[in-house]
Amino acid sequence: MEEQKDKERKGNKEYKKLKKMFKKAYKATVKENQLDAFIENAKKNFPGYTDANKAYREAPNGADAIQYAALNRVEADFTEAYAEQINEQHKLGRKASGLRISFENRLFKAGKEKSEEE
Repeated sequence: MEEQKDKERKGNKEYKKLKKMFKKAYKATVKENQLDAFIENAKKNFPGYTDANKAYREAPNGADAIQYAALNRVEADFTEAYAEQINEQHKLGRKASGLRISFENRLFKAGKEKSEEE
């Protein structure tokens, strides 16, 4: 009887840990997606970015070196202007990915332990 209660307590603690980890992963993923949308919107509004991208895509094969150089220049200017947001997006992306992987591993481990008990 006491052993059963201990298992239930342990299960409840694990459930709470998983729930907390899931919330963290979800929040980090949402924040990452918001920053990604912000950066994509900023690219559309950045002077010359859309034009350079369009010119590069429409250039014939083999004749796109000038358009590619222009696009790289605009991308470099954009990266310089939005470096802080891009850096934060990359950090959040790594954090969210790590949390999702940890959550999946714990969930897999819990399922494996439960199947072994049965």
